[in-house]
Amino acid sequence: GRGISSIYRVDVLTGDLEQVADGTPMKANRWLTSIDGEPMMAIEYNNKTGQQRHYIAPNGSGGEWVRHDTLHPNSDIQLDFDGTTFLKPRATVLRYGADQNTLYLAENFTTGRYRVVEYDPIEGVIRRVVHEDSVYDTYDALAYNELLLDGSGEPIGVGYVRERPEVQWVSEQGQALFDTISAQTEAPNVRLVDVRPEAGIALAVLSDEVGRREVGLYRFETDELTIQAELSDHLDDYTLPKTQTIRYDAR
Repeated sequence: GRGISSIYRVDVLTGDLEQVADGTPMKANRWLTSIDGEPMMAIEYNNKTGQQRHYIAPNGSGGEWVRHDTLHPNSDIQLDFDGTTFLKPRATVLRYGADQNTLYLAENFTTGRYRVVEYDPIEGVIRRVVHEDSVYDTYDALAYNELLLDGSGEPIGVGYVRERPEVQWVSEQGQALFDTISAQTEAPNVRLVDVRPEAGIALAVLSDEVGRREVGLYRFETDELTIQAELSDHLDDYTLPKTQTIRYDAR
């Protein structure tokens, strides 16, 4: 309750639940996990004050969660923010990579525009730029943001708002998978949400111009997309206008 969330591991065959992280002490309402699903960072966001705080368990999720307000002990780069510091240069952790020593950040402290980088939290250095856009910020705290990784923790796509929300593919694998799934559905909008080549599956959300959504499961071995769930049956009772993004040159 009270907007606080915890993480549970669910056995999809038996329905058994196991709590792996309790968000109550930190008042956490958002989590970041490793690619194996282990809780790595807890985030508390207060929608009344606009304050966001970060907590890390140095010894894994079984240890004590410790407040981290900066990106690195020897750095002034802020993770935490509130209404007075929201527009100042800072970093936001998007995902953990192959291990706890690899972070993917959206940051604007080295340039005037947000870009996505791979960061070493032990050495406190940026290893490489994953993606940057010459026109658009690749991150907006109040809008759509997504970083897609493959099963090894390597980035394959960066999602953010350009003319409309879309993913910029940073690997040929990601682009090819998107094209393959898109060819098997009439839905105009396809959004990959999880890619697991080692398990032979990928998960996608398919949506149309009025907001109807379906969850599709793609199997690499059979090259087949199947619908697992329909999320918008309640919209069938209404007549809704179609929406789309139109781009034109003003001059």
